[in-house]
Amino acid sequence: MSPPPDFIMFTGDLTHTTDDPKERRRRMAEFREIVAALKVKNVRYMPGEHDASLDNGKAFKEFFGETHYTFDHKGVHFIVVDNVSDPAAAIGDEQLAWLAADLAKTPSDANI
Repeated sequence: MSPPPDFIMFTGDLTHTTDDPKERRRRMAEFREIVAALKVKNVRYMPGEHDASLDNGKAFKEFFGETHYTFDHKGVHFIVVDNVSDPAAAIGDEQLAWLAADLAKTPSDANI
């Protein structure tokens, strides 16, 4: 039997859309509880439109952290960009500036 992976990434739509903020949070809490049972030490999350579009990512951030971020894993620089928290599906100037600053610190030969 293979050992469990040391990294897993959920790429959005962790829950199904609901207009009810209380139900949205209940679903996110349930998903987080299910994932906590995994034998993986490094778990990352990206929001999907079902997770973040109705409240600009507020509930997602409460349960899973920032909606855009970078991290390094086994020699690869991962970039998580959020285009679902904005009703217009735009990344926006603030996030683009953040990304430019991150890339400016990243070696030009980095695996991204």
